[in-house]
Amino acid sequence: GDTENDVRAAKGAGARSIGVTWGYGTRDSLEAAGVDHLIETPEALPPLLRALTPSKAA
Repeated sequence: GDTENDVRAAKGAGARSIGVTWGYGTRDSLEAAGVDHLIETPEALPPLLRALTPSKAA
């Protein structure tokens, strides 16, 4: 999400939050809200999601 409200919504749902620095919010407001992960470009999202997703055992 791009605002502290998005971070709070994720926490309320028991989910991890991923903040983005493009959009309406600021890095400082996302960090103050306790964002779990913060990315600066859309291209950074797929690698983060891969890192957060457990791999399936062969």
